[in-house]
Amino acid sequence: MGDTEDRLPVVDETNAPYVRMMYKMRSEGASSPQIAKALNAQGVITPSDYTYKRLGKPNPYISNHLWNAAMVRDILENPIYKGCVVNQKYTTISYKNHQRYIRDSDEWIVIDDAFEPIVDKELWDKVQEVNKSCSHGKVTKSGVILPLGGLMYCADCGAKLKNNTTFHESKKRGKYKLVTYICNTYANHGKEVCSSHS
Repeated sequence: MGDTEDRLPVVDETNAPYVRMMYKMRSEGASSPQIAKALNAQGVITPSDYTYKRLGKPNPYISNHLWNAAMVRDILENPIYKGCVVNQKYTTISYKNHQRYIRDSDEWIVIDDAFEPIVDKELWDKVQEVNKSCSHGKVTKSGVILPLGGLMYCADCGAKLKNNTTFHESKKRGKYKLVTYICNTYANHGKEVCSSHS
């Protein structure tokens, strides 16, 4: 999306086809990682790279040159793509701490049909239904359900956190299983790119 002089978004026809592709793939059952893989295969520029390109600056975030599931999810859940203006989306911890975080979606002020949409409301709503139906956690190969599996993402790079199961034994607890989560980017590329967050 771009914006006009009155700050209303306008459709960026260079990237709009890829947004429509993402919504179509998701509505047909493709996962966020599968969509990210398809975007990377086509060489589609990431939102972060696109922003810095418009500013005429290099992107300092190494891990953001490739699409990941979190980037895809952010686009697939954003009502701006169906023509809505969203206000009160962010808030700060306090007047002293200006770090921003996203409010719960039921606290947003959403203005419908504010400008030309990239995807129609029916497709956007269908994708939200798919997103909701898939948010049940992760089932491992052994059939164990991990309630948080597939639902947690790295706060720094946006990659999914992968689970790591180890087995231990102690006199006090006997045999027990420990499930921890680490950043997938860290697991694949090391501390030069991101930290473990375990």
